[in-house]
Amino acid sequence: MHFYTYTIDAAAPPDAILSRLRHDVVDPEDAPPPASPRGAFQYQWFPSRPLDPLFVGRVDCDSFRIWRSGWVELRGSIAASREGSRITVRISAVQLITICMMIPAYVFLQIVYPKPVVGWGFLLAFFVLSLSIPIGAVRARRSLALVVGMAVAEHRLHLDPETR
Repeated sequence: MHFYTYTIDAAAPPDAILSRLRHDVVDPEDAPPPASPRGAFQYQWFPSRPLDPLFVGRVDCDSFRIWRSGWVELRGSIAASREGSRITVRISAVQLITICMMIPAYVFLQIVYPKPVVGWGFLLAFFVLSLSIPIGAVRARRSLALVVGMAVAEHRLHLDPETR
């Protein structure tokens, strides 16, 4: 479910952006499993160690597919531009998680309201999704902006050593 598309112009070449992104993204196969469901929730919303990877996903030669939380996915491409790089990002919700969030809400409301109430479960699920997906998208966008900003800073430091 597509949510939002935006672009970032960065003053660093695509190789510098991709290098920093590869540093901050861990492959899903290499990601350590959480010790408990509470640990997974805490890691996604309140990372305790600043050196933990920001994203889980894959970075290819000129594109990426990463997740910041369980239900928000970022797909993007990086192209060269006059200023350095242009990053096009598409934020979307993971469909399976979206459906799995709607089913319990519908069942809950059918139990609470045994009379046939059309759509209450889906309205509740829509309300929950309307709160959780934008919050996750904002967090993911801020994290990606941080990665791009760090890549630009690293690139500037390597180009001009006198500014250290």
